[in-house]
Amino acid sequence: MIEDFSDRERWIWLACFIDTDGTITISYTRFPYYYPTIILSGSKQGLLEEAMMGFNRGIWQDKELRKSGVKAVKFFGRHIRPMLMSLLPFLILKKQQAKLCIEYLDYLDQKEVRASGVKRELDVYERELITKIRKLNATRTGKWHKPRFE
Repeated sequence: MIEDFSDRERWIWLACFIDTDGTITISYTRFPYYYPTIILSGSKQGLLEEAMMGFNRGIWQDKELRKSGVKAVKFFGRHIRPMLMSLLPFLILKKQQAKLCIEYLDYLDQKEVRASGVKRELDVYERELITKIRKLNATRTGKWHKPRFE
């Protein structure tokens, strides 16, 4: 299906998928601590695999996210900047999260933060950005996952 789409149609398709069954956030990783992440989830494994192959990247989240059998594909790291830039015009619900992730990547580049294998402390600005995006991703009940700044 997706292989028959034009480039523009692929970005529209992925933006719709993210707006409905996806998440754009800044996730905890080992090095350099936090990174922008796009997560697509759903029960249709074929659709998730098609998203991975259609964009030639992504990591298959093999474990089920919930008892209902929901699976996930993750795109993360610095290489998702072009992906976020291409998605930005087509996102509706997750546009603000994408902008914050791009802002965070710009900030990391400005500070010249690289994956060095050495744990580093987050500064106040990074903590604010991460907290903003987590609050934007809050559930309808207002619950949100507080970042674990260690």
